[in-house]
Amino acid sequence: MADESTQPSNSKNVKVSGAIEARFTPEFQKDIKAGQAQEHTRETNRFRVEIATLFIVLIYTTVAFWQGCSNQRAATVAENALELTRDQFARDRRPWIAQSSKSSEPPQFMMNPVDSKKGGQIIWNWYMTNYGKTPAIGVTFTQEISLGGKPFVRSHGDGTPNIGAPMSPSGEVFSTVISEPMQKAEFDKLIRTTDAIAIRVRIDYTDLEGRPYKTGFCIMHTNAGSLPYCKEDNYIN
Repeated sequence: MADESTQPSNSKNVKVSGAIEARFTPEFQKDIKAGQAQEHTRETNRFRVEIATLFIVLIYTTVAFWQGCSNQRAATVAENALELTRDQFARDRRPWIAQSSKSSEPPQFMMNPVDSKKGGQIIWNWYMTNYGKTPAIGVTFTQEISLGGKPFVRSHGDGTPNIGAPMSPSGEVFSTVISEPMQKAEFDKLIRTTDAIAIRVRIDYTDLEGRPYKTGFCIMHTNAGSLPYCKEDNYIN
């Protein structure tokens, strides 16, 4: 038996190399190109849809903004109209206090009933009425007199503004402006001089809702006995 360890080796190194070449069929390549074309078309359509959507959103936003501005303008116009109507209604329903026709009474001189040597005082009654449709409340008034062209001074004995009673529509009240004491001869001189005796009155009041109003008038006495208004201090607010 031969010893296997002594047998010559007949093994050799074997190297294997190779390349696999894959080729697509024309039909497969055609399908790929068709798929790419469809994908491109989808992207193009998607882009167009996005542009169209953006354009529609822009139009909607513009229209909404315009409508909002229009609605705001309409609301402002409506609010102004409502305010105008409310003011007109308030003016129509408000109280209107003014001098009444009885204020045409001329000034008088009243002697001191206790001591005639002390002379007397000028008294001038004036009247006011409510020409409005609703009552006037919170009525206060100040009254002043001017003699011989001198500055107006408060009626004798008046301190703070006088408190008047509430005045219903067509209601009428009166008050009296009183001068400082003087002699009868001084009064006679004043009564014969035009514009030498004048009174000035301011009336403040409110309506039932608390809106404030004021009326003022100033009247003079002429040597002919007429009672014209002063050039200033006549108003109704």
